[in-house]
Amino acid sequence: MHFCLNLHILYHVNLESQKTTIGSCIPIRINIKIKFELNQKEFIIRVVNNNWKPDYVCELNTEAIVYLTSSAAINETYKKYFNVKTWFSGPSILGFDNEVVAEQLCAKILFFPFQITVYDITIFVVALGSSDQAEWNFAGPGYRSSFFYKYHRQHSLIYQLITNTECRIDIYYQETKFILIPENHQMMFGQNLVF
Repeated sequence: MHFCLNLHILYHVNLESQKTTIGSCIPIRINIKIKFELNQKEFIIRVVNNNWKPDYVCELNTEAIVYLTSSAAINETYKKYFNVKTWFSGPSILGFDNEVVAEQLCAKILFFPFQITVYDITIFVVALGSSDQAEWNFAGPGYRSSFFYKYHRQHSLIYQLITNTECRIDIYYQETKFILIPENHQMMFGQNLVF
């Protein structure tokens, strides 16, 4: 698995996962092709890589138009082919809510990113690392998480990571990147960090 700042885009969050045996985040694998049928016509959606975020191509399209979401790819192609405007949920049509499909997509994956919500902030934990440092709550090299929050009143992506040599917070706002090296673990996990 490759890591990127947009990793949350590379996973479909299965909100029904408490009812199933599959993980709550289902990977959207680059270059995967999913075949399905709508209105007795076969469609194929292919996931393509666009600077570390997935885009979608409906292979029924002779033009090979790239869409930002699976829903857009399905709905726009359906509209062109049948000359009817309708709306389908891309993740549902692709089978991400189907336990059998989800289990196939999750095969051979050892770690699944997960989300937690604390004080109305949804934190996407991408990787875990451990250490023997109690003051870091035993977190260690390899830990990575991200969430959106306001930094200096600007909606920003906050990315936390721990390496072998440092704890670091990277803050992304539009095309700008700020790097904070917390003085202690309380700052790393927001207890004394001022946003």
